[in-house]
Amino acid sequence: MLVLAVRIVETMFVVGAVGCVVVLALTAIEDIRTLFGLDEKEYSDKDAPVRTLVTGSGFAETSSMVDAHHR
Repeated sequence: MLVLAVRIVETMFVVGAVGCVVVLALTAIEDIRTLFGLDEKEYSDKDAPVRTLVTGSGFAETSSMVDAHHR
C-alpha cells in the first residue's frame, strides 16, 4: 500500500515537472518573439494603459488628458 502511494506521488511530481518545463518553454518563445519584434500584435496609443498623473495644480489627470493639452 505504501509503495502505491509513493508511486502516485512520484507520478504527480513528474507530471508537474513536465508541465513546468512546457510553460517555461512557451513563455521563453513568446518573450523572444516580443524582444525581436516578431509579435503579431500592433500597439497604438489607444491601447496603452491609462496612467493617472498629478499635475502642478494638484488635480489628477489621466495621461490621455495630458496628451490632449500638449497637442
